[in-house]
Amino acid sequence: TDAAGKASFAGLSLQSYTYTVSKTGYDVATGTVVLAAEGALEKVTLRKRVTAVLASSLPYVAIRPNPAKSTLFVENVEGVQRLRVVSLRGEELRLRLNKDRERVVSILLDGLSEGMYLLVVEGEGAQRVIPFVVVR
Repeated sequence: TDAAGKASFAGLSLQSYTYTVSKTGYDVATGTVVLAAEGALEKVTLRKRVTAVLASSLPYVAIRPNPAKSTLFVENVEGVQRLRVVSLRGEELRLRLNKDRERVVSILLDGLSEGMYLLVVEGEGAQRVIPFVVVR
């Protein structure tokens, strides 16, 4: 294909041809195109490959206390780059970066109402979600 993703062929017989299109990181697409006297145009859309990542690829992350009042301690986070506190509506309420690869980090919960929240830990190409409760 060219830079625009178009391929052209000359000297082919007017008949059906089966094609396969592949690109690293995308699902393979296959199909059939029928060449006619006026030519043929076949649009092919490649879908990005989705690879499941299991939470077990992260170090075992533990939180304490749960329920928590003012501070949440997160342990075994050496391989975690980002920790986010997210509401059940998906709003990011806290962000804690672990640039120094600390083993234990703390997240202040001041200003959060009582209720359930999600701690999203991200690192090593994986993500894990841990629910926790804030009490006052």
